This record gives sequence, C-alpha cells and structure tokens, in this order.
Amino acid sequence: MNFNFKESINKIKKEKLKYEVDRDNLRFQKEFQTKLYNTNYNFYKNKNNETNENKEKETDHEIDEAEKNNIENSIAFKKILPKVESGNYILPLKIKPEIDRRVEYIRKNIRKIVNVYQKEYNNNVKATGFGDFIRGTYFIMQFCERYKIKCDVQLNHPFRKYLKLYSKIPDLNLDVDLDSDLKVNFFEKNNFHPGDNEMTNENEEIIDDFINYLKEQTFESKVARVYVISFNFAKITEQQKNCMRSLLEPTDDFKCYILSTLKNMQLVFKKYIVIHIRSGDNMLIHNEDVNNEYLRNILSEIYNIYKPQYKYLVLSDSISLKEKIVNLFPEIRAEFKEITHSGEGVTLASESVKNTMLDFYLLAYSGRIFAYSCYDHGSGFSRWCAETFNIPYKCTIVK
Repeated sequence: MNFNFKESINKIKKEKLKYEVDRDNLRFQKEFQTKLYNTNYNFYKNKNNETNENKEKETDHEIDEAEKNNIENSIAFKKILPKVESGNYILPLKIKPEIDRRVEYIRKNIRKIVNVYQKEYNNNVKATGFGDFIRGTYFIMQFCERYKIKCDVQLNHPFRKYLKLYSKIPDLNLDVDLDSDLKVNFFEKNNFHPGDNEMTNENEEIIDDFINYLKEQTFESKVARVYVISFNFAKITEQQKNCMRSLLEPTDDFKCYILSTLKNMQLVFKKYIVIHIRSGDNMLIHNEDVNNEYLRNILSEIYNIYKPQYKYLVLSDSISLKEKIVNLFPEIRAEFKEITHSGEGVTLASESVKNTMLDFYLLAYSGRIFAYSCYDHGSGFSRWCAETFNIPYKCTIVK
C-alpha cells in the first residue's frame, strides 16, 4: 500500500480551509439573523409599553410570527444574495455610481456632432485661426467619445483644397459652395488651459456650458453642426491624434510640392529645426514693420538656441522679420512668400492660402519647433501642429 504523505497534507489543508470558510459564513448568517430579530423585537417591545396587557399578549403573538417570517426571509435573502469572496473574507458589494444625467439628453437628441470650419458664422462672427480649429476638434472628439456619439469635421474653407480627405470624395454632401457659409453658431465660451488626465470642476463646467449651448440650437436629423475652439478636457490619446493626422493629410500633389520645397532649401524630412515666430496680426494683416526693440529680443532668443551643426528653417507671419534674421544668420533657411490668417474676416487670396498651408506642413515635417509669440496664449498654429504630429515643442513669449 502506497501512502502519499504530501497529498494527505494538502487534503487536510483544503478541508481545514473549507471548514473555516463555512464557519465564518455560518457566523455571519447567525449575526445577521440575531440583529434582525433584535431590531424587530425592540420595535415591538417599545410599542407594547404604550398599550394595555391584552394588547401585549396580542403583540407577543405578532412578534413570534414576525420572528418566524424574518428568519424565513433571511434564509431566502441569503439564497439570492450574490457572494463576493476573496480568501476567507466576504467583500462588500460595490454600488454603481450615479448615472450622468446629461447622457439622457445627448443620446435622445443628438447622434453626431460636426465641428465646422468656415470663414464666418451666425451674427457675423468671424472664424478664428487654424490652430484654434484643431484644438476645438480635439474637444469635440473627447466629448463624443465620452457620450458615445459620432464625431465628424467639415471644412467649408479654402484649406480643404489641399486635404486628401476631401479630394478623394468630391461628391460628398459636405462639399458645399465655399462662398456660402452654413448657419452655425460659434460656441464662444472657453477653457484656456491644456487638459489634464483627470477631470476638474472647470472642465466639467465647460462641458455643462457646451451642453447648454447644444440645447439652444436646432438640428436636422439629430446632427449638431457647431464651431468650438475649447481646449481638450483630458489627455489627447494617440488614437485621437491619428484621426487628426488622417484629416490633415495633404493631397498627393501638395505633398510633392512640400517635399520639393524642402529639397530646394536643402532640408530633409524630420532633420531640421523650425523657428516659428508669431509677431501678431498687425504684421500679418496690416503689414506693419518690425520695431527695433522687438527685433533685438527675437535675435537674442535665436542666439540662445542656435547651433551651427543643425539645419534651421525660420517661419513667420512677417516677411520683413524673416529677411532681417536671414541677413544675420545666413545658414538659416526661409521662404519669402505671402501667407494669411485663416480667420478674422481676412480676404483669402488663393496663393496666400496655399503658402499658409505650406508653412503648416513645413512645421509638421520638422524634427523640433522653437516658437516665439507676442501673445500670452502663444501660437495655436504651431502648438497644435506639434501636438498632433508629436514634435518636441517650446514656446517663448517675446514682446
């Protein structure tokens, strides 16, 4: 006869563990029944003190019946109570969080939200910059993901001419007359700060404001066409960036034009550094010249980062400023073509629009971006390009 000592020990351990679990469960059940009985007994006892002796006898009988029923109910309750066990412990059941009351309105009234970029909106409100549009589209992406509805983008703007998404499907119903803007209200409230991984009260407030804005609109077929430039309210995911890259992919012809421009400047894809200078709308729109103090400050910043072993490309909303920089730094490359602001009611000349989009892709194809802006909020044009294409980015305020 073979005796396996190890198996015997294991069997004893399992039986001991089972005994302990059964014992703990039985103790839990008895304690539950005792507390339930005492609660009911004390209730009836207090009530009996206010009645006469005959009532006491009648109530004693009720207590007996109540006790009997409670014991039976507790046994039935035990049968349907889901057990959550971990080792020898019974864990408390988790209570589901309160359902977001906003979900009901969204899913009942809206099936898709479309962020529309065009030259003008209702009440003669002019479009803001292209970087603002990209930022707001991230907000819409995250909002739609949160409430599980569809998200889309519509460019009723001359920029669309250079995007593959629109050139591949010219008969799409989004392909409307560029001279005829849609009736869209601009969501003007904003949260001018980058999103965090965790929601904050301010982020929740901007979501509430946006939902209130949606409630004031009239939609066809549950499709909400909006214009939003709010910051993302959570960290932008790689999947969301991929969606934006697909939207912004240039046409094959325009891509050839970008690469040809790089070749003419002896620059290689991802092997050069961009110095992007946002000097302000006075220079971009009104062609004001660069004042000496501002020029000195910009040149000082460039001296701090310039290293002759690297290739640099300077992009700016001021041709005059670029000329002065290249005169002092002959090795820095530059394109001297007129660009334009994509919003603010500026008349959009075809060649200027093309050059502005060229600047955007020269940023996107770079390996690093140093941005300098006269505005406290920086430059949305370069920042959101860098964010989308995962390009190292630093912005310095220069006035």
